[in-house]
Amino acid sequence: MTSFISLCYVNAVDATTVETATVGEQNLENKVANSDNSIQANSVNANSDSDSESNSNSGANSSSESQNTYGDISQKTFNQITKESIDAEQEKQLASAEQWQDLNDGVDFDLLDDPISYEVVGVSGKLQDNATVYLASLPKILRGNVALRRNEIIQKLNQSLEVFGYYHPTYKVKFKSKKSNKLIIAVEKGKALWIRSVKIQVLGEAMTDPRFMRMFRENSLKQYTVFTHTDYESLKSEMMNKAYSFGYFDTKFIRSVVYADMHENTADIELILDTGKGYRLGKIKYLGDTQYAKIISPLVTIEEGQSFAFNKFAKISSDLYNTGYFQGAEVIPEIESIGEGDVPVNIRLKRKKFNIMETGIGYSTDERLRGRLGWSMPLLNESGHSLLMQTKVSQKSQEFLVRYKIPRKNPLTDYYYLQLQQKFDDINDTDSKITSFQPHYVAKNTGVWQRDYWLNAQYEDFTQGYETGNGFVYGAGVSLTRSEIVFKQDPISGYRAQVSVFGTSKKVGADYSFLQVYGSFKYIVSPTPNSRFLMRLEQGANIGNDVLHIPPSFRFFTGGDTTIRGYGYKKLSSKENDKLIGGRYLSVATIETQFPIIDKVRLATFVDAGGAYNHIHENNDLYVGSGIGARIFTPVGLVRVDFGFGVSETHIPFHFHFGIGPDI
Repeated sequence: MTSFISLCYVNAVDATTVETATVGEQNLENKVANSDNSIQANSVNANSDSDSESNSNSGANSSSESQNTYGDISQKTFNQITKESIDAEQEKQLASAEQWQDLNDGVDFDLLDDPISYEVVGVSGKLQDNATVYLASLPKILRGNVALRRNEIIQKLNQSLEVFGYYHPTYKVKFKSKKSNKLIIAVEKGKALWIRSVKIQVLGEAMTDPRFMRMFRENSLKQYTVFTHTDYESLKSEMMNKAYSFGYFDTKFIRSVVYADMHENTADIELILDTGKGYRLGKIKYLGDTQYAKIISPLVTIEEGQSFAFNKFAKISSDLYNTGYFQGAEVIPEIESIGEGDVPVNIRLKRKKFNIMETGIGYSTDERLRGRLGWSMPLLNESGHSLLMQTKVSQKSQEFLVRYKIPRKNPLTDYYYLQLQQKFDDINDTDSKITSFQPHYVAKNTGVWQRDYWLNAQYEDFTQGYETGNGFVYGAGVSLTRSEIVFKQDPISGYRAQVSVFGTSKKVGADYSFLQVYGSFKYIVSPTPNSRFLMRLEQGANIGNDVLHIPPSFRFFTGGDTTIRGYGYKKLSSKENDKLIGGRYLSVATIETQFPIIDKVRLATFVDAGGAYNHIHENNDLYVGSGIGARIFTPVGLVRVDFGFGVSETHIPFHFHFGIGPDI
């Protein structure tokens, strides 16, 4: 693997060519002329073909005479060139000492031994920042030696500006005062170097590979834009990295050159990349706990003979880890063992321990202090079965569940699970004891909607307000979910939609007959990079003759951190004799805006409205909450703090809300 990096200048006035372009082992002209596999992208040549060839040849003859490498540029190394005659203006700047010699006139002798500091003015933004960084890399310079060491200062300034295409800067310098050691450098950046033409050629098998050629659609080096070293080097790095990621391991630049006319302030770019042949996947071998290879085979989406692609390995490793089976799961291409056009791949598996204990503690204003204790057996057998037993305890609710999971095909997206649950709720006017058994079938690869089908056998003993009762529910349900979210920890755009339907009937032995329909939609967008606009809708309904007497776990309540802020957790519903009785219908809507105030902190303003009610015409059951809050991005996730006010009430209640997790 060889990468050729060069930058050359052509002085059109002096007819002097300085070139540091390096050509590969084969003669470039012959290679390009004789190749049937070349593609030219975005090529506009301002000179005639004969002129270009003449300049190229003359530059090649003089490359060894005028080559110099500067230091790091913002931690990126660029191969630069010696200015010589084409940089006469800057050479005069380096040689001129008049303004520097006068800097210390009338200054106290004691100040001459103090080190100087720098302040760059006349430019702003990245130009000013880069110049400051460059000057900071200089060794200590005493005020008394500033004139003697002016060339070092000017060279650093020149290098910092050349990165962004400015090759004709001028400077005026002075100290802030006779008693200050801060050197004020006023920069006049001059004219920028503009791209006149860009010629990109790809040789080898990658020229017919759409995965590779797609990158040129967003090429940052475009005609009539300012030439910058960062864009130039970034494109070259991207070309090499893309080639390697798609298995073109023999890739090399056979020409990488920029011809710059410093008098016209124009640059002509030529990049020729030879990718050679593309390697394919060789033998796939399992290592470590190989007895589980069969159950994970649906996740291993590669096979011998396929085109090489690094991104496939990363996804497979991630999917294997997300099964919860493995402590370590690595997909490793053996680049060092490349055969005749193929790359062997090792999949190394290390299962988790047979028994894992987990504990957790948390707090939310809805449930207050809460704790969790879990015991899991993540991989019971070679068929991929797993077992989870978990207890959750809070001030308002206690829950114990056992879940047994059985993969059907894909352990991530196609599986069954059996769940046995015991739950006790003591929330506001609700006191219920629930025992349920639910078989589920989850299918996530069934189009854009992820599906969860389940049966529910549930017994509930309850007191709701002044009402007491108990009863059995036997029914079936389905839940459909889809989402598209960008950056899940702190979403910048996306949505999440859910629709669920559950039904039960006395004809199958249940004590109630009803149908429940529920839907929710959350949407977030970023008008600017650091602001957010969020919308949330919820709608639910219970249909049937028994809906006013069904157990509380199937009735609707609202209020709290994620519904109507300004009110307590599940404190809103229809009432009877001032006691909550739950609602037959649910309607909630939210509009929220977030604006940046300081780094990683946004101010939130919101309005929530809705209610849980038994009759659509019950206007008294419409509640409105409004307030302000903050969104703080922390290492543990997005922290949400809200101060909500129930503005629809005569005596406006206040409620503090706190939670951790994304907005959708």
